[in-house]
Amino acid sequence: AAAGSGDGGSLATGGAGAGPSTASKLSPTTRNPKYVSLAPAVGEPLPRSNMGMWNYLDIPGALSRDGSPAGFYYKFSNSGSKNLMIYLVGGGVCPDTSFCNINPANKSQSLTAESIGAGAGNALAAAPDSEPQDPSGSRWQSGIFKDDPSNPVKDWNMVYIPYVTGDVFFGSRPNGTIDGVTGTFQFVGKTNMQKFLERIIPTFKDAEIALMAGSSAG
Repeated sequence: AAAGSGDGGSLATGGAGAGPSTASKLSPTTRNPKYVSLAPAVGEPLPRSNMGMWNYLDIPGALSRDGSPAGFYYKFSNSGSKNLMIYLVGGGVCPDTSFCNINPANKSQSLTAESIGAGAGNALAAAPDSEPQDPSGSRWQSGIFKDDPSNPVKDWNMVYIPYVTGDVFFGSRPNGTIDGVTGTFQFVGKTNMQKFLERIIPTFKDAEIALMAGSSAG
């Protein structure tokens, strides 16, 4: 912090009586050299096909909690809309035996109200639902995904990111462990998202509106 008058006044060197600060004339990188951009590198745009239909793509280097490949679904608007919605699927977190047992370890599993109820009754025997996280499934034909004139995003470009890392999309710890839980886990939700954005950003760089949505862990 620069010298000041003690009353929350000027942040300019020399305190409140030093006159206008020159700091505002400096670039952010000069003012704050420790800060670096966390924006991902720009990769190749996604293949543009199947307008209005869901496509799935595994992204090289992205991993599910169980070590299997990870990726995301995407759908191009068939009305010409440039708007984009990115949806992060929910699914709890993996901090202990009870929740790790019912937390989806890859996109072929889901955490639903039914599996939460099973976990409350018998944590050791519980397991995630064997319902894939797939936006073309019947569960996802409602709410923000419903093809209905009253839905303001129904004809937008969409990206649907399954929840597969048990870390609320925020982990960067490969081969992580949990006390009392057998095995190692790929808690790499953050690093996955960085890889995903490398493809999403150049694909929808002309988006007029970008909406981030999700549920629970998302």
